Amino acid sequence: MQPGAQFHGIRDYREVMPGVLYRGGANNGRAPLNRAELDALCDAGIGTAIYLYNTQFPGPSTIHCSKGSLDYIYRGWEGRGRAAVHQQIYNAIKQKSPPVFIHCWNGIHATGAVAGPTEDFQGNIRLGFTFTTSIDRTAFGVAWNAKLPSGGNALADQVELTIELEFIRAS
Repeated sequence: MQPGAQFHGIRDYREVMPGVLYRGGANNGRAPLNRAELDALCDAGIGTAIYLYNTQFPGPSTIHCSKGSLDYIYRGWEGRGRAAVHQQIYNAIKQKSPPVFIHCWNGIHATGAVAGPTEDFQGNIRLGFTFTTSIDRTAFGVAWNAKLPSGGNALADQVELTIELEFIRAS
């Protein structure tokens, strides 16, 4: 799979945590992945694909291929859905189960990377996360702008946010 490119119709495919978590978007509007896209994920060794919306979701299914099988499920990102997604990712790490693929409609809402867990020089277990997303600042009431002498606006409406977190396990 080529990060950032289309992968058998899946838009903006990204590797979040190598061998564990991947993300992207359907290339068919506001709908779940189609059978060809699910077959491609299965053939790539993905074990679970999670749709983060319930729009047009036909219900859970299992796709079988030469690499094994892929479970396609819906888990909303609100409430208990987030914990269920985290559990799937945890299982992929701890039980060395096949990777997880999460997707939204377009694959551009958020991305992230996970570093660790790792042990530092003092024996502490550390885990790091980097999340990047793009928002329309005008949707939050930040509408100020100024024209540049050369034309165009001083500020773009799309703003990229990056959050970096590091956790240390309590002793």
